[in-house]
Amino acid sequence: MNSLLKFFLTHGRLNYTIMIFITILGMLSYSMMPKDVFPPLKLDKILISGGYAGTSVDILDKMAVTKIEDELRSLDGISEMQSSIKNSKFSIFLTLEKGTDIDDTLNDVKDIISNVKRFFPSDMNEPVAKKVTIQIPILAVVISSNTETMDSMIRMGKDIKREILSIEGVANVNLYAENDRVLEIKLDSKKIEMLGLNKSLLIGELQKFSYIYPAGKVEEQSNHLFISTLNGNRNIEEILSTRISIGGQNLILKDIATAERKYKEIDVISRFNGERNIEMGVAKNESGDAIALAENVKEKLKELEKKYPSLKLDTYNDASKFVRNRLNTVVSSIFVGLILVGLTVLILINARVAFVVTIGIPVTFLIGAITIYLLGYSINIMTLLGVLLILGVLVDDAIIVSENIQRHIHEGEEKLHSAIIGTKE
Repeated sequence: MNSLLKFFLTHGRLNYTIMIFITILGMLSYSMMPKDVFPPLKLDKILISGGYAGTSVDILDKMAVTKIEDELRSLDGISEMQSSIKNSKFSIFLTLEKGTDIDDTLNDVKDIISNVKRFFPSDMNEPVAKKVTIQIPILAVVISSNTETMDSMIRMGKDIKREILSIEGVANVNLYAENDRVLEIKLDSKKIEMLGLNKSLLIGELQKFSYIYPAGKVEEQSNHLFISTLNGNRNIEEILSTRISIGGQNLILKDIATAERKYKEIDVISRFNGERNIEMGVAKNESGDAIALAENVKEKLKELEKKYPSLKLDTYNDASKFVRNRLNTVVSSIFVGLILVGLTVLILINARVAFVVTIGIPVTFLIGAITIYLLGYSINIMTLLGVLLILGVLVDDAIIVSENIQRHIHEGEEKLHSAIIGTKE
């Protein structure tokens, strides 16, 4: 300990070089490390997802899900397995036991899927296995307009969603008004009556359309039939050219109806600054910087407002403001600590010691920033709380050590010896 203290006390230029190096590296580390509200949580979960268009729940379960589950049971380290099947798609969630290596298990799961694939239909895509990651909400984007219809706002909202997803660090964008596409078939009541058709039989025939069933659902409102379908890309002319047989009469659908594709009506109406609006939530991945990401999203929205002049794009629930406020609190606390420590040491001891002590506090903080960055941590509410607590300890230690060194000097001891003994004590 004595030799180490003596080495640094007798090599002043080396100390200055190290301090400059720490200052530069610390500032770079601070600017590069992620800044978030809470520390990232690691989920030991794996998701397997797949599907086969047009299949029922029972068939998909027997054809794929059950086979995958049977093979997965032979894997060690899996504590829980949950499966769900909906709209010709399935998902299997695997929860791993504590201490299980998720990367090794993921590779084993992929091998199992590759082996089971030979039992699937040849035109079925191979199921995908991936680690489950946390998507942290950053801000909400509001799209409003007093000229555009809800249908057109949703359509443009999809384009805006794709633009925001292209920003680095964005994990997901959820367009809340993005409902299923609906095929709206409007029946001509007069033509139906002239032909003597039974409307109930007509609805039954519409529900049998092979390209709508099994996802199709018909809702009758007055003279309208609303058919919900996930087949949003099918040609309307093809649908209207369908031949149907009702009560022994053969006819083409367009003889008695017109069709239009639109978005399903939403159940909730919201307004922003008095204008009808839709919303989307922007979430970041675990390693994303909340402050930088929020700024990038806002810059992108400014560009998109020029592209879509009929829309107003705003944000709210900005989580980066909370992080920025906490960072400002820490920075202000550091400056207040520097001033108080400097004045205290200046009054009680002398200006030279006050300068050395004051410089030591930000340098120590920068060393902490380097350590946090190298360990892969982020600046969040937990690390900021730790910084604030340790800042008080640093201030106390700095004053105590400097006073002790000065006491030895006043007792007539040599300065180098006083610095070594005063620091050790």
